[in-house]
Amino acid sequence: MPDYENYTRTSRNYDQTRVPIGVDTIITEMSRGEKPLSQQTVLDAGCGTGNYLLQLHDKVDFIIGLDRNQGMLKRSEEKLLQAGAGNFELRRAELPEIPFEDDTLDRIMINQVIHHLDTKPDYPVLREFCRNAYRALRSGGSIIINTCSPQQIWDCYWYVEFVQPGAERLAQKYIPIDQLRQFLHEIGFGDVRQIVDVAEIFYGDHYYDLEGPLNAAWRDGDSIWSLLTEEELNTSLESYRRAHADNRLKEILNRTEKRRRAIGQSVFVCGDV
Repeated sequence: MPDYENYTRTSRNYDQTRVPIGVDTIITEMSRGEKPLSQQTVLDAGCGTGNYLLQLHDKVDFIIGLDRNQGMLKRSEEKLLQAGAGNFELRRAELPEIPFEDDTLDRIMINQVIHHLDTKPDYPVLREFCRNAYRALRSGGSIIINTCSPQQIWDCYWYVEFVQPGAERLAQKYIPIDQLRQFLHEIGFGDVRQIVDVAEIFYGDHYYDLEGPLNAAWRDGDSIWSLLTEEELNTSLESYRRAHADNRLKEILNRTEKRRRAIGQSVFVCGDV
């Protein structure tokens, strides 16, 4: 699983801006089928700082966070313990590995992680992850993938105009949604479906902060910035400052908002075992 960002450093700033998007969608998907949510064992693969663990631990029987980065896991543990959670486990592991026996998990969710798995165009690591998920899920379980389409990367984030080299590199890392759905079908998942909630926004209210891109902690909430070279970042910020001084940012934001409200910033792809 290749890194293009220092997540030990980023883990210290990540929660300043990033919010867990699509929690209601996840709960709805987990509530499908006969097994009550309160009896389910759920894995969050690539759990990061535990935002989704924190939102869901009190709704399920047991929740597991998996991440390769110790800084992220430490932050997850701090938040869960502060919330009084006792029904969780955190494991350090590197995707596509899912270190569980066959037929042991009810749900596997992976939130904004699959674009970190591959550098090859045929997505071999993502395929292996999906196969491992299918193996580890019980009958009646499901995989819940929270991702973005390449079009959403280009069209639905107002600051992309200033980070186009990073956007180009990032969009190439996101598998087209139709191809992802085909992967799941081929592996054996049934009723493969996609859900888009156009109201969900990655940064929450911070998304509309026109000073945000000038703040390194704000930029840590979106890995698109980490894909810029130092020279590109400096050029990007200089261009941004000029647009800010010329009062062009609100017009750029409003124009992008029209597209975001039409196709959303993210998409869920889910499949059943």
